[in-house]
Amino acid sequence: MMRLAIYFLVLLSILLPLRNSAATQQNEKTSSKHVVVISVDGMIPDYYLNPSRYGLKIPTIRQLLRQGSYAEAMQTIYPSLTYPSHTTLVTGVTPAKHGIYSNLKFSPLEKGTEWYWFAEDIQVPTLWTEARKRGLTTAAIGWPVTVGAEIDFHLPEYWKGNLKATLKLALEGASPSLRKRLELELKSDLDDFSDELRTRSAEIIIRDYKPNLVLLHLFELDSAQHRFGIASKEALTTLERIDARIGRIVQALHEAKIYDHTTLFVISDHGFTDCRKLFHPRALLARAKLITVSSTGSVTDWQVSTYGGGGSTAIILKDPKDKGSEQAALKLFQEYALRPNSPIYKIVTRSELDKLGAYPAAAFALDAATGYGFGYKLVGKELEDNPDKGCHGHLPSRAGLYASFIAAGRSIKQGVREPFLKNTAFAPTVAVLLGFELPSAEEKPAKQFLDLIK
Repeated sequence: MMRLAIYFLVLLSILLPLRNSAATQQNEKTSSKHVVVISVDGMIPDYYLNPSRYGLKIPTIRQLLRQGSYAEAMQTIYPSLTYPSHTTLVTGVTPAKHGIYSNLKFSPLEKGTEWYWFAEDIQVPTLWTEARKRGLTTAAIGWPVTVGAEIDFHLPEYWKGNLKATLKLALEGASPSLRKRLELELKSDLDDFSDELRTRSAEIIIRDYKPNLVLLHLFELDSAQHRFGIASKEALTTLERIDARIGRIVQALHEAKIYDHTTLFVISDHGFTDCRKLFHPRALLARAKLITVSSTGSVTDWQVSTYGGGGSTAIILKDPKDKGSEQAALKLFQEYALRPNSPIYKIVTRSELDKLGAYPAAAFALDAATGYGFGYKLVGKELEDNPDKGCHGHLPSRAGLYASFIAAGRSIKQGVREPFLKNTAFAPTVAVLLGFELPSAEEKPAKQFLDLIK
């Protein structure tokens, strides 16, 4: 009997290490030690699906696409704006749940100037909070809604006036050790919070600190498309510069000797559409006496106001129980929507907003017609030319509003071409690659892209 017991102990001593070794090998194949996420603000999928159509030279992005997998379209959230979209990308939930409803916070008396800068406004767990709980190191460079976030290596986005002032604020909000390192490395070489500085910062962080999770937000394509339009010479030149910067991030991974252990994502937060005209719904509300405007043009009282601009705007009641004002506003916009060449594409009902996870305080929302965006003026003509040429913010199912998704490197299958993906699936996918789950996420991980994940 004793001999039998000894035999089984010896057998277990042989088999258990083999089992653990197999499990370790399986885990090494199915998870990444490092994940790098590069968000190219406003990049439409057609740029990488059909670069020859635009005469685009984007060799790095195309190489990542060939080496890995991609989606023809990643559906963003509503409104399809930068700050709520980026928050969905790191939480896996829609704005109604994560609490970042638009770029700006609601202000009934003016356009609104207070952005959702601060991570404390996010109401659900994020990739960086969950990663740090598990002893993983994190980094974020220019990622929206991260001021004050507990991120190990951090240079937050915090706009103020111009890019020089923004860099000062970003450095003030940076993690102390990183701030000293960046000030020493960059010196006076770069003096604004441009894509170039963001890329240089990411290179330093990757080479020196090798964090498990890196979130990098590059914004200049979005700016170029707003000002000059989609597929403009300026936009295409900007994207080619970004492609070269992505190449430098890949090189930094090689120099840090972590490339073979890294999953790399190149994504975007939303697409873009043409917006040559502006419609000011608050001017209609003011003429209908639902907003009271002083002789100096400022709001003195209101029953109904708008929230958000670009391709959509929410209709907010001062008193949510004021059905009279709600019906008056609804009738006003319904009649305007019936006009020939109306700037209103659709009136989005409260029940539709609930399904989209959008604008929880709104009575309803307006979605702009093709070629139009929403403005904020209270007096004068409600229609005018837009000084910008492009915008976004519309319903995520609208043409041109789909976002981008490319994945390559560790644990990514080669050659998967998915026609459609929701961006609420992105955060849980990154979490799985880093070895944990996001229980609050609304979608399951996009396992069709992942190698050997069961």
